[in-house]
Amino acid sequence: MAKGSNQKLKLSILCKIMQEETDDDHSLIAVDVAISSQFFGWIFGLGSEVKVTSPEAVVKQMQDEAKAFLKNYE
Repeated sequence: MAKGSNQKLKLSILCKIMQEETDDDHSLIAVDVAISSQFFGWIFGLGSEVKVTSPEAVVKQMQDEAKAFLKNYE
């Protein structure tokens, strides 16, 4: 999936701040976003309680961005 492409994705949020609760501690939301460095910055800014769960290509990009970020601290 190319950066900047618009995709629908799901975020698993470990607190009750969004719609569609899956249980007492989790909610799912679906948003249309442009996949970009700003998108990844937004996700990182939400903290470690947020997890991108789909589509798989965006999950992979998120993993790659996190690994690249952490390399600065090795």
